[in-house]
Amino acid sequence: MSILQIKTCITGRAWLPDKKRFETESEYENRVADDLLKAKEIMESELGRPMDVIAWPYRQDSPESFKIASLLGYKFFYYVDNRFFMVYILTFLYMKICLIIHW
Repeated sequence: MSILQIKTCITGRAWLPDKKRFETESEYENRVADDLLKAKEIMESELGRPMDVIAWPYRQDSPESFKIASLLGYKFFYYVDNRFFMVYILTFLYMKICLIIHW
């Protein structure tokens, strides 16, 4: 298993300065799906194995991005910030808290 760290705007809809508006919900979901899929494909190509783990830096996710990542095949979700480390494992279409470490 490997950890994939995404550093993109996935917590909410992005501002589109050329259109002077925020993304629609559909545009947001498509962008997040494209970003996560591209990252997954690159990691699988570079590592030569399936990628089912993702680390959300500084807990930067959203319910929508979590759902999209799940649909793309991610099963293990790591949340890391300067106070704790948390792991969620997705099995049989429900989520369990597996590990929480505070420091």
